[in-house]
Amino acid sequence: MNERDRRLADYAARLEALAIELGLDFAPVHFDMVPNNFMLEIAVYGLPVRMRHWSFGVRYIHQLVRQHMGNSRIFEVMFPGDPCRAFMLEHNSLAENTLVTAHVLGHADFARNNVLFKRFIDMAGSHILEQSAGRAHRLEAALAAHGQERVEAVLDAALALEAHVDVDQPLHR
Repeated sequence: MNERDRRLADYAARLEALAIELGLDFAPVHFDMVPNNFMLEIAVYGLPVRMRHWSFGVRYIHQLVRQHMGNSRIFEVMFPGDPCRAFMLEHNSLAENTLVTAHVLGHADFARNNVLFKRFIDMAGSHILEQSAGRAHRLEAALAAHGQERVEAVLDAALALEAHVDVDQPLHR
C-alpha cells in the first residue's frame, strides 16, 4: 500500500468513527479504486456486471462526450448492500477521495434507513452485484438458445417499461 492509499485508509477509518458518533447507521463499505473507463462503464450500465444491450452503448457515448466537454465528472459509484460496494476513481486526489468517502458513508446510511431501499432489499436481497451477474449469465444463455433478435425484442420492451414501474408496489417474482 502506497503512502496516499495508507492516508486515505486512515481518513476513512476516522470518517467512519465520526459518522457513527454522529448517529449514522450503515453497513460496512468496501471501497475499490478503479480507472476512469471502468467507472464510466459502471455508471452507464448501472452495475459493473450487467446484460448486454445496445442502449448501454448509446448511453456510454453520450456520457463520454459529456465528460470530454467538461459537462460531467463521476467521482464515485456506490451500490447498497451488506457490505456496500463503492468505486472511486484512482486518479482522484487524496482530498477528493476523502470527500467521496464521507459522501459514500451518507449514501450507505441512506440505503440502510430509507423505507424504499429497505423494502427493495427485503424483497430482492442485499447481494445486488451477484444477482446482476447471475441475470447477465441467464441472458447470455437465452441469447445462445433463442438468438439475438428475439432476446433483444424482449429486452427493448422491458427497458421501455423500466421508467413506468411503480416503485410503491410490491416486487413480484
